Amino acid sequence: MFLKISGNITGKIGFRLAVWYSGLILAGMVILFFITHFFLSSTLKTRDRQEIQSEVSELTTTFNSSGIKGMQIFIRSHLSSRLKDILYIRIADKNNKTLFQFYPSKHKIDPIQSLEHLDLIEDRWITLERNQNNLELNFQTKHLSSEYILQLGMGSQGRDAILSHFQNLFLMRAIPLILIGIIGGIFLSFRTLKPLRNIISTVEAIDIGKMDSRVPRTGAGDELDELARLFNDMLDKISNLLTGMKESLDNVAHDLRTPLTRLRNISEAELSEMPEGNPARRAHESMLEETERILKIMETLMDISEAETGVMALKREQINLHNLIFPIYDLYLVVAETKDIQIKMDIPSDITIFADPNKISQVIANLLDNAVKFTLPNGIVAINARLKDNQVIIDISDNGIGIPEQDILKIWNRLFRGDQSRSQKGLGLGLSLVKAIVSAHNGDIAVSSTPGKGTTFSIILRNKNPH
Repeated sequence: MFLKISGNITGKIGFRLAVWYSGLILAGMVILFFITHFFLSSTLKTRDRQEIQSEVSELTTTFNSSGIKGMQIFIRSHLSSRLKDILYIRIADKNNKTLFQFYPSKHKIDPIQSLEHLDLIEDRWITLERNQNNLELNFQTKHLSSEYILQLGMGSQGRDAILSHFQNLFLMRAIPLILIGIIGGIFLSFRTLKPLRNIISTVEAIDIGKMDSRVPRTGAGDELDELARLFNDMLDKISNLLTGMKESLDNVAHDLRTPLTRLRNISEAELSEMPEGNPARRAHESMLEETERILKIMETLMDISEAETGVMALKREQINLHNLIFPIYDLYLVVAETKDIQIKMDIPSDITIFADPNKISQVIANLLDNAVKFTLPNGIVAINARLKDNQVIIDISDNGIGIPEQDILKIWNRLFRGDQSRSQKGLGLGLSLVKAIVSAHNGDIAVSSTPGKGTTFSIILRNKNPH
């Protein structure tokens, strides 16, 4: 259940936009951090080297004026109290053997072994990697004379402290900014997609028969507001078109029904006055029968057209499926008994559908009538229903003659009758009407059949009102 809900959330455009907004803000913060950290670190390293160069210059001047002994006295008496970050001062002979070393700092290091194995090049910067104190050491070499070499090194503790403070400060500021960015991303995505949600709500309302629903305008004048205007204009044009079609259908129905009804009335009147032995009586009976058939075809065709064009009036309500189907099942039990056919019904009493009860009853009756009609004696017809993902699936199956493979796609066509059904009474419009009514309910219908083994029609309808 949790995975399904999370999948629905992550699949939303609003969620993806919020993630993108937040991701861009986070990426910008990370890039800003690394750029700032790099330049700050470079600036501090440059400052440290300048300080080392200044001290090397002062010690060189002291050596030139006071010699090696005077320089050592100067180091002990002055530098120890003044320099906090100068970790190491070393004097070596021309063979790079250490003659003197000094630690002004409390951090004790012993880089002699590393330094005595390096080439002593004038003004060369030497960087020793972090030691047991997690300090990086930068050394500069200075040839005081042909006999003495001076090396002065500074640790990274001052630079590390500043960078650590910067990292902590940035993190303290970054977390609230990231949270603000995420909240802002969610707000912007929600606000940006509001017109699209309005369009979706309008389409869903139209799906359940609220043809007068329109998309609310924001009045912002932007592209999405313009989209809402165009969508409403399109709905108005479709509504006018459907109204015109309905009026045309009504006019055609009236124009055709009136003469046919008059013709039927004339035939009935003639038959009532005509004696049984009159030869014209059979002709009037045939004419009356064909008139009734034409009227039935016309009414069914109009129902199909109304359903397919979306103008069929559907009075949807939440109805219990078992209570809806049971009277139909009970009615066809009598018909089935005359053919020695069993009808079985297995519909849970708690399943409901959101539909027009009269129209769905017409669908069930039509499919059940076909199942009984094309099932051989001693056969079985079954009506089952199940709930799956907020949809109800109704299966009406039989073990009758089945439908040939080449006719499967044609059975939904108007007035189509297969070779096996020509001997049965019918108009060839039943399945067309069934499909049109189910489609008008935003449902679906499928068929699977094996010749000689039977056929199953599966109807898929909504379980509940989407609103």
